[in-house]
Amino acid sequence: MVKNLRGGKNKNVARKKVISNSSFTSHFTTYSSNPLEMYAVVTKIDGNTCHVRCIDNVVRLCIIRGNFKGRGKRDNLIVNGVWLLVGLREWESVKPNKISKCDLMEVYNDHDKNQLKSRFPDLKWEILHTSIIGNETNKKQENELDLKFMDFQEEEYQELQNKSSNKINNTVIAFDEDTTEMDEINIDDI
Repeated sequence: MVKNLRGGKNKNVARKKVISNSSFTSHFTTYSSNPLEMYAVVTKIDGNTCHVRCIDNVVRLCIIRGNFKGRGKRDNLIVNGVWLLVGLREWESVKPNKISKCDLMEVYNDHDKNQLKSRFPDLKWEILHTSIIGNETNKKQENELDLKFMDFQEEEYQELQNKSSNKINNTVIAFDEDTTEMDEINIDDI
């Protein structure tokens, strides 16, 4: 839809948030500049929060701000395995047996991941990779437990297929057209 420059009686159709081509800025990778900022990977999503495993191998509850929802969600899609920059909450006291909270600051794409790895090669990026692989193996195990529903006819059909594949039968059943009887002929006897 084009931008309404002249106005008119249909102003409710005009776009409110239009970015012109001249104001387009390229995406720059944001790096951690504070010890309270950590790199993390998403392991589980729960509505407006998600569970993340940080680079220090601690699981935290990440609060997704409104900046990453609505119109801002297009380039910041948060799914399992996505790398994030999170800010820890130093003012918050954590109760025993509770997960500490952090705030979402940046969502990284594949290009940003490569830049992070090349700029900070001494960090333990394997922690983020292994948590992604661990989630995939859990999904595979869940898929192996799939149930198969069938009725009695399908069950009988499966049993007959299994019996016929287990033993080789050398008999041929011949049907006589004149009589309504079936004759069994053994091939080995011939």
